[in-house]
Amino acid sequence: MRRATFQTRVTTSAATLFFSVVACMVMWLIPHWSEPLRLAGLGITLLTAYVMVEWNNAYSIMRVRSRMMSSVFVMLMGACPMLQEWNAHMLAPLCLLLCYYCLYRSYQKVRAEADLFHAFACLGIGCLFFPQLLYFVPLLLMCCLVQLRSLSLRSFMACLLGLMLPYWCYAGYAIWHNQLDLTVLHFEQLLSPQMPDYGTLSVEQVLAGAFITAAALLATFHYQRTAYNDRIRTRMFLNLLVVQEYLIIALLAVQPAHFNTFLRLLIANSAPLIAHYLTLARGRWFNAWFIIYLLLYAAFAVLMRIAPESWKIW
Repeated sequence: MRRATFQTRVTTSAATLFFSVVACMVMWLIPHWSEPLRLAGLGITLLTAYVMVEWNNAYSIMRVRSRMMSSVFVMLMGACPMLQEWNAHMLAPLCLLLCYYCLYRSYQKVRAEADLFHAFACLGIGCLFFPQLLYFVPLLLMCCLVQLRSLSLRSFMACLLGLMLPYWCYAGYAIWHNQLDLTVLHFEQLLSPQMPDYGTLSVEQVLAGAFITAAALLATFHYQRTAYNDRIRTRMFLNLLVVQEYLIIALLAVQPAHFNTFLRLLIANSAPLIAHYLTLARGRWFNAWFIIYLLLYAAFAVLMRIAPESWKIW
């Protein structure tokens, strides 16, 4: 019987998520343990991690029993101080994950109207807080047609109704308060694109974007090379994430004004792929690479706290 490697013990241990959450809380709260906005941000992040646990339990995205999806998510969020203060945009990753959860239920269903309605209703709620989530709609519909094979004329109409439902409620609220112009202003930023201004990015943002994008792309390329090891159902689920990942990276590059929110979305979307890579990759030297990977993460977390916030790179 082969001896379990350090990689296997870490990625399949039930204690990994517990220690990841503790490490995230330490990085999150020190030295700002008394700031209410950071505490609220931590609460939303832990709730999102819990949704990710349920998401993995329901659809067995990992081939082995592992909590690495949520562990990767909380560790990456904990390492990035500029993502930790509460604002309404922090609800966007949570709404996106709830959308995925409902979308996966529609896999190869003949009558998937209810699941797709709930999925796009969750996405519509997220759009109220972060309108740029509407960019995800065309590719999600394409994934419903190609990967999930659940899109029909009925389910397409259910998608539109689910997406519009939060806006109907919002419009009713705006009319009641005689502020209907708020609905127009909500879409104005989508209809009036601006040239990217990279001068607004700090060293921390560029460093975090480079590290997380590199980790996500490495995991994606590994998955695409070894996808034959997964069941067809799991491959379809992960292919949906791959499509959305490329979209998020493109938006991260062309809309630096919303860099922090798109980075949160990239972390949430890529956590399953990174966890898949760290847990299931095999090779003669991969155990050593896994240790180096953890050391690189530790160096990244330290650099994110010592780089002066006032530095600009452009």
